Amino acid sequence: MNSNGLNSQSLISTRVVNSDSESDAGDISIRAGSLELIDGGLISARTKTAPGSGFGNAGDIVIAVDSLLRVSGEHVLPGPDGVGFSSEISARGAGGAGGQIDITASTVEISDTGRISASNFGESNSGSVSVDAVDTISMVNGTIFTESGRREGGNITLDAGNLISLVDSALETEVSSSQGGAGEINLGQITEPRQIVLNSSSLISNAAAGEAGDITISAGYLIKSADTVIDAASDNASLNGTIRIDALEQDLSGRLVPLELAYLDVSSLLLPPCAARVDADRSSLIVGRRPGVANDPGGMLPSPILALDTSPANGGRPLGSPVRSGGRNHPSEFAQASLWLAPRIPGAGEIGGVGCGDGWSRAVGP
Repeated sequence: MNSNGLNSQSLISTRVVNSDSESDAGDISIRAGSLELIDGGLISARTKTAPGSGFGNAGDIVIAVDSLLRVSGEHVLPGPDGVGFSSEISARGAGGAGGQIDITASTVEISDTGRISASNFGESNSGSVSVDAVDTISMVNGTIFTESGRREGGNITLDAGNLISLVDSALETEVSSSQGGAGEINLGQITEPRQIVLNSSSLISNAAAGEAGDITISAGYLIKSADTVIDAASDNASLNGTIRIDALEQDLSGRLVPLELAYLDVSSLLLPPCAARVDADRSSLIVGRRPGVANDPGGMLPSPILALDTSPANGGRPLGSPVRSGGRNHPSEFAQASLWLAPRIPGAGEIGGVGCGDGWSRAVGP
């Protein structure tokens, strides 16, 4: 019960509660656009659940959904133990046979401990489970199982037009008595999907001493992880079931390579400085820009370059320097400088030479 006094676990159920009754549980038929059974929701058609009681048969469950059918989550009871009840579709018989479960939808999702089961405890056969999806059947931490105590176990059949995907999930048929055989597991027998993906999942048909059921997988492609288990086994090895796979099988475990943990040493990709390459007996070509740092907008302007007039008339003195004439110093007139700064052009013998240069030279005249 929640704080409003309402039961937070939704339930659709037909059930025989008298342990001495031979009556059958009623059938359940649901037709809907979509159906979500979450947080411990239950759809059940069963007789008294104690072994050896209730001799009637469990009811059948038929669900037809236009779009999505989802079975997901669990209802956890308050208390320190944290006991929970998974969302489930169940047809369980005690002394009588288990019921049949037939599900059709566009997409079926079973996740977060969600379950579909058909079982019985007595002298009758277990029911079977059939899931048919137009597009996809997706199971993530979900289970579909059939179980019989003493007779024949029920089959599990999954069909989808596009994809059947199992991740951390299980399909299981089991018989605990030596008198009966376990049910079969069939994937893609009526409608073959394009792909079947089995990731860390199990397909198991197990019989205590009787015959294990066959497991058949048909698809365009089968992608299976290395830790997926497909097993049809009996305690009597001569009664093991047969495993048939009709698909292009892709085992990715042999193609995936773990990444190395070593980090990339970028220093091995960097060239050493010029000085370190001088002795490397290698040629080098350097394209440089004019050296120096840009002027600070708030700083002082630099003084002009002192140029030399190398013409014979000036005697090689700096422009603007005084010239003696008749014992008096007369400043010479400033004229437009005939000098410029130019990139240094190496000589023919320097092209490709060893070492580095800054690419600039002194002032040169015309």
